[in-house]
Amino acid sequence: MTSEKRILVVDDDEGVRTTLSQLLIEIGYHTASVPSGAKAIEALSAEEFDVVLLDIMMPGLNGIATLSELKKIKPGMPVIMITAFPSTDNAVDAGKRGASDYITKPFKVDELTIKISRAIEEARIASTEHLNFPSIVNSLSNPLRRRIVGLISSSPNIRLMEIVKKLDISDHTKVSFHLKVLKEEGMIEQRNEKKGYLLTN
Repeated sequence: MTSEKRILVVDDDEGVRTTLSQLLIEIGYHTASVPSGAKAIEALSAEEFDVVLLDIMMPGLNGIATLSELKKIKPGMPVIMITAFPSTDNAVDAGKRGASDYITKPFKVDELTIKISRAIEEARIASTEHLNFPSIVNSLSNPLRRRIVGLISSSPNIRLMEIVKKLDISDHTKVSFHLKVLKEEGMIEQRNEKKGYLLTN
C-alpha cells in the first residue's frame, strides 16, 4: 500500500511513539510524532496532517484538553484517541469534543488500519458540506453505527448491554462512543438514562 496521507502521533511514551510510527510506515503512511499536547498544537499549527493519533493520559495538557485545542485549529481534523484504560466517561467526553474514534493499547494492525481509513473517509465526506450532504451521511458512513441503528430499529428500547451482546463486542465503551455520536446527530434518543434507545421520529 502506498499513501501520501500524513499522521501525527501524540504520546508521552517514546516507546509507543516509535512502535506506532514504525507500524504506520509499514502500512504505508507518512508520520510525525511529538511527546506532548503542547507540541501537538505547535505541529498542527505549522503543518498539514490527515489524522491525529492522540494519547488520552499525558502529563501536563492531557489528551482530552489537547483534543479541544486541536479542534479549534482544524475543526475537521480526524482525531483518534489512544488509551490503555478504556472507560465510558473518557469515550463519551472525547466524542463530545469531536474525536472520530478511539483505539486501545496494545495496537492490533488490522484494527488500526480500519480505524484510520474510516476516519479519513468520514472526514472526506464531511468536507463535502458545500454539496449539501446531511450530517446523517457522515454518521452512517461508520459500519458499526449502521448496525447499531439497525438494532434499535428492530428492537425499540434496547439497552446498552443488550446492544453490546447482540453486536458481540467485548468493549462496551466502544458502543457507548458510537451511541453518543448518534445521539448528537439526533438520530437516536434515550428518554430516560435508565431506559433503552429509540430512533427519533
